[in-house]
Amino acid sequence: MIVEDRSTGKHQIKIIQRLSDDAQPMDERKWKIISIAEDGTFEEEQFLFSERDENNLGVKLINFSGTSMVSMGYYSDITQGYPSLLFPLIYPLFSGVVGICLFFLSFIAFYKKRARKA
Repeated sequence: MIVEDRSTGKHQIKIIQRLSDDAQPMDERKWKIISIAEDGTFEEEQFLFSERDENNLGVKLINFSGTSMVSMGYYSDITQGYPSLLFPLIYPLFSGVVGICLFFLSFIAFYKKRARKA
């Protein structure tokens, strides 16, 4: 991938390589990013999944390259997945049914308490 530094206008080629096996847990996965500058100099950088909050560009490049097998976030993965299609239907219906049941239970308890006093 070609990456441009907007502050300096220089371009670099970034090569992303996953160093860990598919069988390893996500917390132990490791990547290498090789950067080649316009003048031919290069540098290698390695980081673990647990160190991803320190390397935002690395996370962006890994997600774009698809070498992580699943999309990963910068600090957590909570916003990287989508809920099922049923979630927008089930959540309001379920919470509405629970609310109606609680309303009727409190209504019944109120009238039972009122009938005992009379």
